[in-house]
Amino acid sequence: MKKYTKKQILQLFKEHFLYLLFAFLLLVCATGMTIPIPLLSRNIINSILTKSISSNLFKIQIILLLMVSLSKEFLMYISYYIFESRMRFFSSSLRKTIFEVAQNNFNQISSLETGRLLTYISSDTERIQKFFYPSLVFFMKDLLTFSFALTVGLFLNPLTIVVSILPLVIFFVLAHYVNPKIRVLTHKALESQTEFVSRLKEYIQGMEMFRVFLKQKFSITKFKEFNEEYTKNDIRRVKSIILFNIPLTILFNSGYVIAIIVGVYQMKIGTMQAGGLVAVLMVVNYIYDSARNFWDFNIHRQEIKVVSKRLSEILETPFTKRCDITAVQQHLNGKIESLKIYIPSFSYKSGTLLLENFKLHAQKGEIVGLFGKSGIGKSTVIKIILGLLGIEKNYVFVNNVPLNKIEINSYYSRIGYLPQHSVLFKGTVKENILLGEEKSLDNKLLEFLDDLSLEKEVEEGGRNLSGGERQRISIVRTFAKGDKDLYLLDEPTTYLDGAKIRTLKELIKSKSSESIILIVSHSRNFLENLCDSIVEFS
Repeated sequence: MKKYTKKQILQLFKEHFLYLLFAFLLLVCATGMTIPIPLLSRNIINSILTKSISSNLFKIQIILLLMVSLSKEFLMYISYYIFESRMRFFSSSLRKTIFEVAQNNFNQISSLETGRLLTYISSDTERIQKFFYPSLVFFMKDLLTFSFALTVGLFLNPLTIVVSILPLVIFFVLAHYVNPKIRVLTHKALESQTEFVSRLKEYIQGMEMFRVFLKQKFSITKFKEFNEEYTKNDIRRVKSIILFNIPLTILFNSGYVIAIIVGVYQMKIGTMQAGGLVAVLMVVNYIYDSARNFWDFNIHRQEIKVVSKRLSEILETPFTKRCDITAVQQHLNGKIESLKIYIPSFSYKSGTLLLENFKLHAQKGEIVGLFGKSGIGKSTVIKIILGLLGIEKNYVFVNNVPLNKIEINSYYSRIGYLPQHSVLFKGTVKENILLGEEKSLDNKLLEFLDDLSLEKEVEEGGRNLSGGERQRISIVRTFAKGDKDLYLLDEPTTYLDGAKIRTLKELIKSKSSESIILIVSHSRNFLENLCDSIVEFS
């Protein structure tokens, strides 16, 4: 696990530390009761065979054995409950942290496939939770049991215990050589699962299209292909683990056999009684049951090494570096009076030059149109103004101050943004507009919604709404935040009829006197009747 990733995960543990410490102490108490159980068992068996104990003392020993056994289980389950509940809270915090990092680092994280982010936030955090509980907790329990049992065993019969645990040495040596192969196979399995989730999301979104184009066989075939690849890699990982269990079982059973042979031999020569043999075999059983679980923990440990490496793609970069725009400096106290953009050149990772010598200068009270055909860079300019792209290049100056010198939240609080594609969430229309705020909408915005009720339920992605309804919600969301200094409207007329476009123009004009408004559109007619100037992309 890399340094910063480990630091963030440990940071999340702090609020749970006292609970975990208490649970660990209960676990120590419970496993500590491993010590008296074989000792009491030895005394009881020997007293039955020799008849050298009074009936009252015999009853007391039986009651003590039962009480110790029940107390051990009771304390163990309380400990497990605390560990599990706190680990679920921890997992929730980890998911929240990953989501926050992804959001704050959008300009880099957005290049990752959706399936990768989904598996990071869901599957990988679940694996980390299960590593800490039950894997790590059971490992601690087994390690404590192993230690206590070994201590009691060495006290009861050092020779038998030492000889019987020799196969454990071979087990640890074999595990050392097997672990790298398990990590490689685990990585392949997790990566193919990530790819499967990405493609699954695409094919679910495309079901309607596949049906209309009569290409169901294509989508089913592709789904089958990725599903089989994921299954194949997972089976390879599981097979390697199961195959190692064969020599493991042989080694552990040989430990039991050795303990029986040595114990019987010592009984034969008179150095051990029957009760002593039973007690030693109980100890050996504790030792090897614990050791068998060490192997299960080792498997989860290899898996968590792979998972932490994957999560490091997001978590490893320090916050100020992940999101340069938060690293500084100057709080934007006054209104945005001017906006200057100069982009000498800009291209995406493909290397194709998209923008060259682009200039734009707008003052408060101006409406500026960005006109041109699709794919020419209009929406890219909007993202650059928002600081989502090229923040470190000083392309954008707000009130003559470079954008990367301005504290980004003070900048965003003065912006109204309408993205090119409507983004809607499961909830009501009102929740989609206000995004958690409690306020009322003015009459102009309510009229723009027309017959769309604020309490209407919106399904995932707004799939139960028409394109016009989705666009109207997005436009009202943009203007519902109060008067802003800068409005960035990307293709606002999409899906709107003539009447709604006229109403939209009135809304825009009502905001223009105290704001800078930039409008991206492929409709020159819309821009010419509204804008003070038009920047044409060619």
